[in-house]
Amino acid sequence: MMIRRRWWMGTAWAAAAVTLAMLLWWAFGPRPLEVEVVSAQRRVFEQTVEDDGRARARERIVVGMPWAGELERLTFKEGQTLEAGEALMWVRPVEPTLQDARVRAEWAARGAAAQAAWQRAARQTEVALVAWQRAAVAASRAVHLAEQEFISRAQLEGAVLDLQRDERTWQAAQAAERSALHEVELARVMLGGWVRSQDRSRKAVPAADRVQVLRVMQPNRAVLAAGVPVLEVADVRNPEVVVPLLSQEALRVQPGALVRLQAWGSGGAAAEAAQAVEGRVRLVEPAATTKVSALGLEEQRINVVIDPSSPLPDGDGYSVRVRVVMQHEANALCVPVSAVFPLPTDSRRQGVFLVKDGRAQLQEVAVRSRGGGWVWLERGLEEGQAVVVYPPAALREGARVRTAQR
Repeated sequence: MMIRRRWWMGTAWAAAAVTLAMLLWWAFGPRPLEVEVVSAQRRVFEQTVEDDGRARARERIVVGMPWAGELERLTFKEGQTLEAGEALMWVRPVEPTLQDARVRAEWAARGAAAQAAWQRAARQTEVALVAWQRAAVAASRAVHLAEQEFISRAQLEGAVLDLQRDERTWQAAQAAERSALHEVELARVMLGGWVRSQDRSRKAVPAADRVQVLRVMQPNRAVLAAGVPVLEVADVRNPEVVVPLLSQEALRVQPGALVRLQAWGSGGAAAEAAQAVEGRVRLVEPAATTKVSALGLEEQRINVVIDPSSPLPDGDGYSVRVRVVMQHEANALCVPVSAVFPLPTDSRRQGVFLVKDGRAQLQEVAVRSRGGGWVWLERGLEEGQAVVVYPPAALREGARVRTAQR
């Protein structure tokens, strides 16, 4: 009996020790790590460059003064539409300058002198006319005498030359008289410039096509020189899109690349998706411009010009969200970016954690490209394999894990 009691007590103590050891192992032993997994899947992969652009009228025209003159006050404002042939502006000749008493007295004296010169030129014309008539009579008489051989041929030729000389003198006197008369008219016009002209002809500058006024630089009446900008107009129908990309990104964009345009209206994500329009890159401008970012850093940006495949709302300068597709693959094996990390042994190589039989397994993969929150894998995984996303720092090769589907 004593031996049996000791045996039972030994067995009880052993069971208690085993139970205690199991409790201690459960309390302090390693527990499975809880991880989130997703399956590698084949999907459409796109690598895009996204930035804010703006709609721009395809052709902007700055209308200036076609000639020096007085611009009439414009009757339209920014945003008004003008049809083809409608007047953009009206221009009148400039008013003559005001004359003070000294200038008027000077021109009055010039007018009197011109009047006297004209009268003198008129008298000289009359004298030249009489001389020409006398020369004509003498030449006629010389002809008759020469026919009867009363005078020599040399005398006849002298009479004819005198007639021609007096005729040219009379013509010169007439020209001098006309010149003096013009001087009289000039003085009369300058003296009449003091009076304001009530009937000055005006000319219109018509619109060559249907345009919309974008900006008015000279809204009021003014006297302007030729070439001074007055207003800016454009045809805002079917605008193009311009997006300034960083130079390192713009150099990767090729003409003809697919573009998605979005978010020029309001109404949330659903409205933006409904308004999405595709387009194609038409031009990557060769020259970059320096712009300062919101952080105060200087950036080199290049304008990329896009032709929408569908008409955009009419307008100029409104914001458009632009996504330029740099790479597109319809059937790519992809995993989330959060699942791929550099290998601890070599940072140039990439890897993922697989989950097999409740344990983590490190798997090296070859990355083809990244974009849109996904990684396109070239090799290393098969479709449907479970990979860990956001692997915790404590996760190691062979560690026990408890999975939760994403």
